[in-house]
Amino acid sequence: MAKKRGRKMLPKRARRRTTAQKNSVAYRSSISTNVRVVMNNLIIFFILFLISLILFSVLQSEVLRNLFFIFLLGFGFISVAFLITLVVFLFLKLLHKRD
Repeated sequence: MAKKRGRKMLPKRARRRTTAQKNSVAYRSSISTNVRVVMNNLIIFFILFLISLILFSVLQSEVLRNLFFIFLLGFGFISVAFLITLVVFLFLKLLHKRD
């Protein structure tokens, strides 16, 4: 009969500590990844906001000005939303470092 291979049984207290440590590391890496993703999206939408602003101010056609004004509003709101999200994630990261 083959010998069973498995992990050694640890007391419940030791098992809880290892899972808590793994969760803490995963939480930190998750926040760092989310900050990076939010920062990239913020940069992209802010650039699109600036392009829309420039085209809105340069163009003379009323239809195109209205179209780029709508784009300007949309990209502006999205940029502000990503900025708020970035501030929240940075606050969470700072708060988590204190622990």
